[in-house]
Amino acid sequence: MLEIILLCLKIAGIVILAILGLLVLALVLILFVPFRYRISVRYDNRNGILGNGLVTFLLRMIRAEASYGEKFIIKVKCLFFTIYPREKKKRTGKDKVKPAKKDRPKASDEAKDKGIASAKDKISDNDKSMDPDKDKISDNDKSMDPAKESESAENKPANKAKGDSKGFLSKFNIDMLKEYYELLTEDSTKDAFECCKIQFFKIIKSIKPGTFNASVVVGLDDEYNYGRAMAFSNILYTYLNENVIILPNFGDKDMDINVFIKGKIRMISLVTAGLRILLNKNCRLFVKKFKRVREKYE
Repeated sequence: MLEIILLCLKIAGIVILAILGLLVLALVLILFVPFRYRISVRYDNRNGILGNGLVTFLLRMIRAEASYGEKFIIKVKCLFFTIYPREKKKRTGKDKVKPAKKDRPKASDEAKDKGIASAKDKISDNDKSMDPDKDKISDNDKSMDPAKESESAENKPANKAKGDSKGFLSKFNIDMLKEYYELLTEDSTKDAFECCKIQFFKIIKSIKPGTFNASVVVGLDDEYNYGRAMAFSNILYTYLNENVIILPNFGDKDMDINVFIKGKIRMISLVTAGLRILLNKNCRLFVKKFKRVREKYE
């Protein structure tokens, strides 16, 4: 009996260790294996904006594709299986649901309904004939006091403006603004902002594309406009990469833009940047003080 229990515990331990090993392996793959992305966009005056995007993971085992033209389409695949969108099964002739037959009302029920409706119409006509002066009295009341209506219409926007100004001043007190200003000028707050700035630039560097190509064909009327455009583009060349090309087209006024971006993202860099911001004492202190000031004036 003891041997059977030990064998069951051994099997359960092996299964638990295998599951934990798979979870650790999946976590390591997600953190250290990069997600590769590729984006291509084209614009012209005839077709408008056309775009394609691709994100792959683990040697294209998992991939997501997106395309934009007349419609926006997204597809997610794992190996040879389509995860999204799932194909709907076509119904066969046996699976088709027959429409339910509506029960026709009986002749006696129709007669009863007609009799009740005619009786209601007669009662309403009698009520109208009994009190013909009610409408006249209401019209006279309206015509008697036109000044009151004009005064109330003039006072409504003034009351609204007063209410809005009071609500605005109640939300933004001078004392509250002073406390926020003191909070922002503290040394701990400055250190927190400096930490966030450093980590933000690290995130931008990690997701920065490795390949960026762009070609712009500009349709111009004459050489004078082309010279002005090239003078402006030469200023931009100091900030842009050499892979950006601007070309003229004197025979056509259409514009054609092609952009291609390719890069990779490692999740470990994003996670480490986020953890450094969350674990920073100055950042947590700033959040606590900010919540305290907000709760004080709510």
